[in-house]
Amino acid sequence: MTIKRKRLIVFGARPEVIKSIKLSGLVEKPSSESAPSNLEALGRYILPSRVLNLLEDTVAGIGGEMRLTDALVERLKSEGLNAFETDAATFDCGDKKAFWAPMYRWACKTQRSVASLKR
Repeated sequence: MTIKRKRLIVFGARPEVIKSIKLSGLVEKPSSESAPSNLEALGRYILPSRVLNLLEDTVAGIGGEMRLTDALVERLKSEGLNAFETDAATFDCGDKKAFWAPMYRWACKTQRSVASLKR
């Protein structure tokens, strides 16, 4: 969205335009051998509310879990999905060490936080 320059101080600005990528598929936690690409699907979504309706009809997947990815695949089949490629840092919070990684990374950026970690 474009805004008046005098309002940028409130919202910030991007130096370039982000291009949308039309998805051809989405796979939840594939093995390295069966992965269709090396692109990561991050948990940062902007979705229409209709996706929540798809969750109601989605059958539990691997491990009996209800996965948003399953509903997104249904959405992709019926209406398509777009994505944006990013260079944002990602963190897997699936174990204790990985869970603390983003907080540690943030803390290391400021001296005050590093000092408090040493206590």
